Amino acid sequence: MTPERHQQIKKIFLAACDLEEGARLAYMAQACGDDADLRAEVEALLRHHHPATIIAKPAGNAPPGGGSFADDVASTASDTTARADSGAGSRPRERFSPGTVLADRYRVVSLLGAGGMGEVYRVHDVKLDQTVALKFIWQDRAKDPIWLARLRNEASLARRVTHPNVCRIHDIGEVDGQAFISMEYVDGENLASLLKRIGKLPRDKMIQIAWQLCAGLGAAHRQGVLHRDLKPANIMIDGHGDVRITDFGIAVLSEADAKSARAAGTPGYIAPEVLHGRSASVRSDIYALGLVLYEAITGQAVVNDENARAIADGRRAEPPSRWADGIDPAFERIVLRCLEPGPDDRPASVYEIAAALPGGDPLAAVLAAGDTPSPELVAATPVAGLPKRIAVGCLAGAVAALVAVILLADQSFVLSGAALADPPAVLEHKAKNVIAELDKEAPLAGRVHGFEVENRALESAVIQPGRTLHEVAASAMYFEYRQGESLNRLRGPLATPAYAEVPSPRENARLVRLDPSGQLLSYLHIPDRRKTPGTAGENPPWETAFSLAGLEFARFREIQPLRKPPVYADQNTAWEAVTADADERRTRVEGAALEGRIVDFNVIRPWENVGEEAMPGVASRSSGQLRAAAARYVLFVVITGGALGLAWFNLSTGRGDRRGAWRLAVFMFCTELVMRVAKQPYVPDVMVQLGWTLLSVRLAAFTGAVLWLAYVALEPYVRQFWPHSIVGWSKVLAGRIGDPAVGRDVLVGGLFGICITLFQQLNVVIPCRIGLTGAMLVAPVSPDGLGVLTGFRSGLGILVGCQVSAVWMGLLLMLLMLLLRVALRVQWLAAIAFFGTGT
Repeated sequence: MTPERHQQIKKIFLAACDLEEGARLAYMAQACGDDADLRAEVEALLRHHHPATIIAKPAGNAPPGGGSFADDVASTASDTTARADSGAGSRPRERFSPGTVLADRYRVVSLLGAGGMGEVYRVHDVKLDQTVALKFIWQDRAKDPIWLARLRNEASLARRVTHPNVCRIHDIGEVDGQAFISMEYVDGENLASLLKRIGKLPRDKMIQIAWQLCAGLGAAHRQGVLHRDLKPANIMIDGHGDVRITDFGIAVLSEADAKSARAAGTPGYIAPEVLHGRSASVRSDIYALGLVLYEAITGQAVVNDENARAIADGRRAEPPSRWADGIDPAFERIVLRCLEPGPDDRPASVYEIAAALPGGDPLAAVLAAGDTPSPELVAATPVAGLPKRIAVGCLAGAVAALVAVILLADQSFVLSGAALADPPAVLEHKAKNVIAELDKEAPLAGRVHGFEVENRALESAVIQPGRTLHEVAASAMYFEYRQGESLNRLRGPLATPAYAEVPSPRENARLVRLDPSGQLLSYLHIPDRRKTPGTAGENPPWETAFSLAGLEFARFREIQPLRKPPVYADQNTAWEAVTADADERRTRVEGAALEGRIVDFNVIRPWENVGEEAMPGVASRSSGQLRAAAARYVLFVVITGGALGLAWFNLSTGRGDRRGAWRLAVFMFCTELVMRVAKQPYVPDVMVQLGWTLLSVRLAAFTGAVLWLAYVALEPYVRQFWPHSIVGWSKVLAGRIGDPAVGRDVLVGGLFGICITLFQQLNVVIPCRIGLTGAMLVAPVSPDGLGVLTGFRSGLGILVGCQVSAVWMGLLLMLLMLLLRVALRVQWLAAIAFFGTGT
């Protein structure tokens, strides 16, 4: 804005202030001519005569000496204050007399008031038989598209906000070419009128109003709505003393919209950064809230004719205690924080203000009112950290327990006892040699390998006198190598029982299991059924298989097999040792062959039932898999449908935590992707490796989407019934990692987890030390926990996978809490059941 432009606007504005309404319009038309921008600037300043004011944002930076936007506001405030009682600012006559029926529905009762935008009438809705309020634009602006857009904007944005402390907007309509909006009628007076009548609010009433203002404004901010004109005149107090925030006429939907919108507000209630050309934000609304609270508790406005320019330039407000006695120090501190000149120095949200208000717990107040607290309110809830002595004690206890876990690891963990005589690469070479010895035509594509603990073997391989930890651990684990599978079936570097399924007969695959010393435990060859079967072979290489298993074929006699081969075979047999070997684990072997080639070979281990199938038959397994898969899909569809319904309801009612869900979904996507990429096997084929990576991206995205859906569906109910249980969680999602409550939860949770691990170790070590038998080693928590033996990538994948599992466990706990609450209906009883179930 050039100095000449500034002087032109000021000259026309001052002249128009002294004119009556009709003469003013004629003068404006003549003085501004076709310059629509000039007229808009002058009209914006003239509206200061009414409570709602629009101040135009400067088109550019004013040159030195040309005046700034803050100067315009300051001069406008002082110039127009002197004219506040002139005829130009008087209220116009009533447009509709009492008794007039509008739109065949609304009977006018009285004119409630007039503002910068128009008039508000109290009317009786004859169709619904209730009293409502109708807001009309000034009659001379009824056809102005700018003012009509502003009215529609108010109706649209206010309808987005559903909260007891926000005036409800019902509809938008038109009568005789004049647009209006119908809204809730509040039987009371605005805060400006109340303060003018009583001076200032009592302390207790001030705290109550402050809580309600925070709740109402927070509801608007949660919907992305910035009010931009919060002031006492736009705050109604009803007959019960409750607050309604009104007049969203200059509100914008988001901070992004605020950047392109005109700077807006009423002089005296505008944040300094907005006065200097920056866009409005949540923190500029918080500044206006601080101005309102300051004025309500002291009876004095922060900004006046004398200090308007200084406040705009960054001078801090005087402490409220200078103007009034008995102000709570905590209340004064939070009000002064709201009034910090720099937006970054103010509270980040109104919920942080509510949490800092003295005299009560805002979270408890929301629950007592039967409402669901917002995620921001839960995150802002002040929770004291641990006292210093207790925190130091917990930290010392956690360190001591961790040291004990490390010292006892070699005496209790399967992983510690799994000291391999040969590295995984050697075992992989031995597995390849098994395939080469037993099958000369084995396919080369699709290789995967890893270690696993068999839980039933671990239960039988208890620590007994004379057996070392290494022997016990080695007897319960195996190395698995799979070769020849279709590449799209390879799910990771570990062959865990969760997906160590028999491949389709069309895949022509091989599966080898070795003990940690490299001796053969089992071999499975999936023949290609697409080939025409030949005649039965006469000499399958059984002696070679026995040799690879470390057994002497001559010491075994052939017996009747008790197991059905898992694949098609034309020869099925079994052997049993003639004399009992010192190693009783290997006294029975079963095998099958097809066309002279071994397709199944199993050394029976002691924890296996002799009559039990080593691997279920293809036919029976396929049918079982089909039934299980069908059940899983049906369950998934039912759960997904329910989650979609709950998520839609929570989002449509404004209960869903969108921001928290997105942050959690992004975290899950990233961790899941890292886990899958780290675990995927390496093949010297760029296209195959790229295909696996893209598949990992798709699966990680799917996991993130499912987590988002589940979180939006479940979290609001936990927040409704047990908000205190997720305060730390909410603070983390809000980015408040340094909050004492987060530190407390991490410290206590870490200590608890370490102590549980130590207890499991002591349950192994103590019985051994006192001569008892039967102690079972501590197995990895994750099914693929022994993957760390295969290298750094697998170890990284497992570590990251633990984070994924932890998030899913949190959601499962949320679901359990919800189900118990719905089933038992009594909150305290559901809490007892929840902790009992967890224990």
